[in-house]
Amino acid sequence: MKPQALKQEFKASRGVIIKCKGDKMDDPRPIELEVSNIPEFHPIFDGQPTNISKLMNIPLIIQGLPREARKNVVFDEDQLRNDHCGVLHLDVLSHSDTWGEIPSQWQNNVGTILVVRQDKKDITALQLLAIIAFIKRLDLSTVKDEPDVGTREEFLDNYFSKTNFEDFFFGCFASAVEIQNPQRNENLISPYSNSYDSVGLFQDNFSVHQYIDPCGKTGYWILYGGEN
Repeated sequence: MKPQALKQEFKASRGVIIKCKGDKMDDPRPIELEVSNIPEFHPIFDGQPTNISKLMNIPLIIQGLPREARKNVVFDEDQLRNDHCGVLHLDVLSHSDTWGEIPSQWQNNVGTILVVRQDKKDITALQLLAIIAFIKRLDLSTVKDEPDVGTREEFLDNYFSKTNFEDFFFGCFASAVEIQNPQRNENLISPYSNSYDSVGLFQDNFSVHQYIDPCGKTGYWILYGGEN
């Protein structure tokens, strides 16, 4: 009897690749966020979630990805700039001297990144875009010079609460999605959902452009489905 090869199945969750400026320019497809299946043993899960994602109780781990080896590729800081990565690393440590600022090391000379959830739940491109947009809307002007750490922490806890995020997610953000594609809006699932699996949800890739959101603030994203 011939020995049978043992088959081992590994679970995978969906993460999102966010391309840097240079990789977006080099790709013939107008795609900035790309969904990818990430095996459970991927080394990214050895990392720690960003402070702001822990504050939101949506633990996101971010890892830089190497650029493809191609001719005539310019590796300068402008090409490797990743503004979305910077937003996801906004300094929310109340004792920090750079509280409320985006650390330059997480925005400039970063490159393309991979984003996954530490709890290995799926994250969709729409959910990640909503998180980025929500962080961008944060207005620290009333507490920027507040010396009391407790006041700073209370302000951030209130802003980054599940209730406040979902008010935005199913309000302003959902309205923007519906303008682009009503069918996607019907499948809009909060990242606070108990489901670990996004099968059945739209897993499209997206390019990101500028738009005026329905709540009256200037945003920087508009959603276009791309090919998977």
